[in-house]
Amino acid sequence: MRMRWSFLGLILVVAGSLLGCSSGTVGGGGGGTVGTGNVAVMMGDAPPDGVTVLSFEVSLTGAVLQPGNVSLVSTPIRIELKQLEVELAFLNAVQVPAGTYTSIQLTFANPELTFFNNTGVTLAGCPNGQVCKIDPPLSPVTVNFAGPPFPLTIAANSSLGLLVDFDLQNSLSQTLSVAPVISIVTLPAVQGTGQIEEIEDVFGRVVSVDAANSRFTLELTLSGQQLVVVVDAQTEFEDFDDDGLCPANNFSCIQVGQILEVDLRILAGGVLRARKVEFEDGPNAEEVEGIIVAIQSTTQFQIVVLNEVPNLADIEVGDLINVTVQSGANFRIDPNGLTIPADLRFESGADLLVGQTVQVRRRSGSSGTNINTDRVRLRRTRFTASVQTPGAQTFQVNQLPALFTANGITSIEVRTSAETDFDNVSGAAALIAGDRVSLRGLLFRRTGGIPVLVAKKVRKR
Repeated sequence: MRMRWSFLGLILVVAGSLLGCSSGTVGGGGGGTVGTGNVAVMMGDAPPDGVTVLSFEVSLTGAVLQPGNVSLVSTPIRIELKQLEVELAFLNAVQVPAGTYTSIQLTFANPELTFFNNTGVTLAGCPNGQVCKIDPPLSPVTVNFAGPPFPLTIAANSSLGLLVDFDLQNSLSQTLSVAPVISIVTLPAVQGTGQIEEIEDVFGRVVSVDAANSRFTLELTLSGQQLVVVVDAQTEFEDFDDDGLCPANNFSCIQVGQILEVDLRILAGGVLRARKVEFEDGPNAEEVEGIIVAIQSTTQFQIVVLNEVPNLADIEVGDLINVTVQSGANFRIDPNGLTIPADLRFESGADLLVGQTVQVRRRSGSSGTNINTDRVRLRRTRFTASVQTPGAQTFQVNQLPALFTANGITSIEVRTSAETDFDNVSGAAALIAGDRVSLRGLLFRRTGGIPVLVAKKVRKR
């Protein structure tokens, strides 16, 4: 059995500013002038082939530049990687001394993997055809990386990023034990704007609002990080005016306790500037997001948890959850800037589909891994497939993850538009049959036809 799994890792964004004299330089020889740089750490994912990974969590417990033992993270950060097939996750921003670094040490801990096994054999104790959650062995826990682009010189008053690729194709054994294999490339800051990267779909709860400085602090449930987010005149605000909640639909609507989803621009110096702020729910709501893995009826289905707000004591990321839809429950779409074609709908339990990502609101009567919900919200699904039939704006993909094919879904229609972002390819028309693409968008069941993905992002592999 051959497994080709990989996921992208850290992005370190470095910006230097001159401080003055010191006794030496980091990685250099002799005395001289020392500057500092701001390092922002992000994480991304490049998807696996074969076994369908539903959730993959790991803790980053250390990221240290050498020489000098310059630490980039102060506390362990928990990351869920399945959601990062076509995007990145911000981890940290710190100042580092300017100078030349020869290597980086990355330390990982406590991996947890939830996967659908359709290999035909029992794998890591998981029977064929089942969804299982395991704690795969990890060794070594610390990776010392000294390949290109190291030695790396960080100049004062400069900005750059490092993209770290954690290659699961060569890191996972056939028994799913993990031996990390790392590579790194550099990412320059955009001249004129200072922008390093964009981070989308950052989901969390507001813990403070600083109106005087037009910023708020967002706490992420899984990692426990608290991100200070700055807004400006270009920031878009969405859905604060739903049901007359806050007609102004601007920064004044943000309140402590609200659940928000934010798209961020990471700037030189580690500043997080909001491109979009979307209202999700009020202060007392409990939201659980996951991918549908089984449907028993129009009112009962199962999901594997990808995210939750707040941190619920009886539910963890990667858990298999039983969802019961209450009578009169609301089904709605989170468009996230997408225009939904008139022939697609998500209005009832009849529109549920294995592979969709949904967010459910936990209501009274819920207990442990059994959730009663009065609202099911369609969210962005992420998966990787091959182009089967190219097209100018609409194309068809096959070679889908096993979760789809085991449920009779062998191809999906992908619709793009001016609202779709493309990575590593100019547009849908430039794709050819056989291209591997990672996709993010809203997945719809269609009566009498194959499922349709309204694509927000297409990344050519």
